[in-house]
Amino acid sequence: VYAGMSDRVRKRWSTPELVIVIDEAGFASGDLFDLLYSVGELARADVPRGMDGVTFVFLGDFLQLPPIVNRN
Repeated sequence: VYAGMSDRVRKRWSTPELVIVIDEAGFASGDLFDLLYSVGELARADVPRGMDGVTFVFLGDFLQLPPIVNRN
């Protein structure tokens, strides 16, 4: 389950009440959020309620330029 994930990453993601702050979120694509969720699910596989308890705080001006997306 943890292939390639360091002990440090697993330990940080396993914190019971984890808060992740993302600045300039308006520039992030949906792929970033999918990746964060996937990593979180893997790292928190041993946490009884999985992604419950993880709080995401998004900062930025969402009326600025849209995210840069690779169209390939």
